[in-house]
Amino acid sequence: MNKILMLIRTTSLAYDDRVRKEALSLSKRKDSKVEICAFENEEVPFTLNNVNIIRKTIKLRRYFTSNRLVTLKLIEMYYRFIMCVIERKPSVIWLHNFESAPLIPLLKLRNYFFKKKIIILWDQHELPPSFFYKNKFGKIVYRKIMSMVHKNVMATKSRIDFINKRCKIKDNIYSVENFPDSAFINHKPDDLDPSIERWLNGEVYCLCQGGYSDNRAFKEIVEAFITLKKKVVFVGPKNEKLLNETLSQFKSSELEKYCLFLNSVPQMELTCFIDHSIASIVFYKRINSNNWLCAPNRFYQSLARGRPVITGENPLFVETISDSHLGFVAQTDGSSSTEIVKTLNVFFSNYLETEITSKFNWENQETLLYQLVDVD
Repeated sequence: MNKILMLIRTTSLAYDDRVRKEALSLSKRKDSKVEICAFENEEVPFTLNNVNIIRKTIKLRRYFTSNRLVTLKLIEMYYRFIMCVIERKPSVIWLHNFESAPLIPLLKLRNYFFKKKIIILWDQHELPPSFFYKNKFGKIVYRKIMSMVHKNVMATKSRIDFINKRCKIKDNIYSVENFPDSAFINHKPDDLDPSIERWLNGEVYCLCQGGYSDNRAFKEIVEAFITLKKKVVFVGPKNEKLLNETLSQFKSSELEKYCLFLNSVPQMELTCFIDHSIASIVFYKRINSNNWLCAPNRFYQSLARGRPVITGENPLFVETISDSHLGFVAQTDGSSSTEIVKTLNVFFSNYLETEITSKFNWENQETLLYQLVDVD
C-alpha cells in the first residue's frame, strides 16, 4: 500500500482546488491511500471520496490572537506536522507551498536515521519570496532545500523556466498545471440566488473570482464597469480595507447598480457563477514575478466551462488566447482602467458570436502524478 500524506497550511481546503484535484487523482489507484493534514484559517465543511482529512488548529491562537508570537505559532505548526508524520507512517509526503520549506531538513534528517525512507515531494504553488532568487545567499539556500527532496513540483512551465534561469537549479522540476478536472468541468450548476437575479434585473454580467486585491486590478475593474454601465460580480475572500477605499471613490448608487461584492464560496459552487456569466475578468499586475507568471485556477476554470476571459498582457494569458477565440487581451497588466474599458467594449460588441472550445483537462496529467509518487 502506497500511503500518501499531504501537509498544507491554507485559507481553507474548500477553496484550495489544487489540493482537491491532486488528492482525488492519487486516491483513484487501488494501491494508494491518501490523507491530508491541514492547518486552515477557516474550517468550511469539506470532504473528499476515499481521502482522509485531518484538520488541525494552532492551539496558541486561543491565547495569542492576530500577529502576536507568529514564530512560536509556526514552530507549533511544524511540530504538529512532524507528529502527524510519525503517527500516520506514510511512504510519500507531499508538501504544499513554500512555507513547508522548514519541514524539509527535518524530514531529511528523519530519513537519515530510519531504515524505512519516505519519498518527499515539494509542490510550490507559488514562486518563493524574491530573496531566494535575487540574493546570492538566498539562491544557495533555495538550491540546497530543493536538492533535499526527491521531486520538486511547480504549477507552470513559465515559473520553472524562471527559477532555472535565476537559480541554476540542477534538479528536475515537474510541471503540474492548474487545469480543472472532470468533476469541475461536468458539475451541474445550481441556479443563481434569487437576490442576485433581482440585482441583475435581466441584464448580463461578467465574473471576477478572487479579485479583491490591488494586485488583481480590483479598483480598475470597478471603475471600468461603472464607466461602461455594465455589471460585474466579485466572488472571493474580501479585503475589507481595499473594498472600503474603493467604495469611497465612487457614488454608492453606481456601485450598487453595477458591482456586486460577494464572499468566497466552495470551488464547486463557482460553476454556478461561471455558467450564468458571459465572461470572466482575470488580471494580475506586474508587481512581481510571481504575479506576472501566474496560472490561476479561475483562468482555466472559465475556459473549461465555455466562458471567454478578458485578461492582461501576462505571458501565459497571451500565449493561450493569441491563436484562438478564447478571450480578449487588454493592452495593460491591469493598471489602466482605460485600456480595460477599450477591451470590454470590443468584447461586448462580439461576445454573442464567440465560440469557446475547452482543451484543458486535469486528468491528462494523472500519469505524471502517479509517476511522482511511485516508490522505487
